[in-house]
Formats: sequence, C-alpha cells, structure tokens
Amino acid sequence: MIEVETVGFRHARTLPALLKTADVLRLDVPLEVGELADSVTVMAAAADVNTDDVQLGKTFRDLSNVPLLSGSSGRNVLLLVGLQPGVAYDNAGHFSVNGQRIGSNSFTLDGADSTNIADSQADSVDLLSPNAVAEVRLVTGVMKAEYGRNSGGVAMVTTKSGGNTFHGGASEIFRNRALNAVPFFNQGAPGGTEQRFSDGTLRKPQWNGNDFDMYLGGPVKPNRTFFLFRISDSAGARETRVRRRCPPTTSGQPSRHTACRRPKLCSLLCRERSRTMST
Repeated sequence: MIEVETVGFRHARTLPALLKTADVLRLDVPLEVGELADSVTVMAAAADVNTDDVQLGKTFRDLSNVPLLSGSSGRNVLLLVGLQPGVAYDNAGHFSVNGQRIGSNSFTLDGADSTNIADSQADSVDLLSPNAVAEVRLVTGVMKAEYGRNSGGVAMVTTKSGGNTFHGGASEIFRNRALNAVPFFNQGAPGGTEQRFSDGTLRKPQWNGNDFDMYLGGPVKPNRTFFLFRISDSAGARETRVRRRCPPTTSGQPSRHTACRRPKLCSLLCRERSRTMST
C-alpha cells in the first residue's frame, strides 16, 4: 500500500499490490485538488502487464503444495520452469531455453549469483526444499543488462523469511513400489509374465523414497530482524535394471547362467567363454 500527500491536494492511498521476484511494478497515483484532511482511495488494481521492458518471465508461488516428484536429492523446485514456453529438458534433468545450450543459463539465490562456473549449472538452488522457497522465476527473452552473462534464461530462487509471529511445519513425501505404475515400455516388452520379464526381474522397478522436512520461523526483534530455520533429509532406493547378454554357448544357444544377475561375475564368465570360443 502506498500513501501520497502534499499541500493543496487530498490524501491518496492505493490498494495493496503483490510484488513478485524481479518484477517492476508501476503505480500511477492521481492527486485531486482539495483539503489535506480529505482522503481518496484508488480502487483500480495495478495491471499485471509488463510495459517497461520486453523480457518475459513466470513466477511460481506456494511451492509447498506443488506435486513435485522426489529425485536423488529430494524435490527440485527448478523442475517447475519446464511449465514455461520455450523450455526443454534433457535426460539428465538439465534444461535449455529458447534453443540455447544447457550451459547458457544463469541461476541466482536471493539476488546473489548461484551458478557453478565449472559447468554453468545450478550450484545450490536445486537442493532447496519447496518448503524453504517462497518464489521461483525464470526470466527469458531480451533480458535487461543487469542479468547479462548468458543468452539462455535466468532462474531466480527467493527463499522464505521469518515474520512477527512464530510459524513452522513438518512434512514427509512418501513413495514406494506399491504406489508406482509400471513404466510404459516395460509393459510392452515381450516374454515373461504380467509381473516379471523372461529373466525373472520385475516389470515394475523399485523406486522408494522418503523426503522429510521441518522448518521454523519467527522474530528475533519484531519488525526488524527475523529468522527461518529448516532441516531436511531424503532416503530412498531405486532399482536400475541393466541387461547383459553373454556370448552364445558352443552349441549356439544363448547363455542362461544365473551369474548374469551379478555384473562382475557375469563379466568374468563372459570373457572366459569368449576366449574359449575363439580358440
């Protein structure tokens, strides 16, 4: 809320406006001639249209309630930028913007640079829990000079802060094999049964996860200094299915020894069988 007053004009007041990460908010407050004791409230809300520059961007809020999948390092808030036009992901989880390379992006955390200079990937913002993040914004298009550096996009993460009242919460994100579906291509693989492949392994892989999160915020000195403390932990197990095909036996039939489920022993047996067949 902004209040404006001067001699010869009525006191003017605007409605509360939401200012998001990296936003430029313009408020035009008209002043009417009159006594200073009179008050005028501007009821027209500020237009949510950027008329100051040509850069584009989308801000994501209320991240605690967003259904983000749990990965090897917990829930990654940067996965939300894929909902914005022009963003594409590779198999490793890195994203590119408007056809640029995956190394053409920049990352900031609370306004400070958080880009790993070795590979131009996120340094720490992808490790933050959604419960600790207030907003995520990806700026694209013709960016202003203050962003510079890279030609892709700028991913900005703003963390939560404390307040004049104590507040906190705790949560757990849980997943396991019983709740997961069978991957599409595993369903169509020939042979075996509905639950297992022909070699006995399960069609529905194990992907268990438990993400624990707890946070507490409050005032140190009301209206001046605040704190926010957060702790999180993730634990899980994921089954990676690797198919190894040994050379055929001397009779021309494929090998079916049980050691193929143990990669190191399988490699030794395969090398030994290949050496025997070549001699």
